[in-house]
Amino acid sequence: RETKLRIYAEHAIPTYVIVNLRERVVEVYTQPLAEAGRYGRASTLRAEDDVVIPMPEGEPLRVKAASLLP
Repeated sequence: RETKLRIYAEHAIPTYVIVNLRERVVEVYTQPLAEAGRYGRASTLRAEDDVVIPMPEGEPLRVKAASLLP
């Protein structure tokens, strides 16, 4: 988690998503701070929440977190 998050942020990957099966949540990281090697915004979503992933063009992708969790 920490290593990939840092690498993705440093390379300005706009969105980093972790499907955390142990805790049954979806973690969404946005707003990469490349120089700091971290993301400026983090959200932890439960099964009843919508996961909203910004897309470079057009409408954001919306998925129910429950559809990603067992």
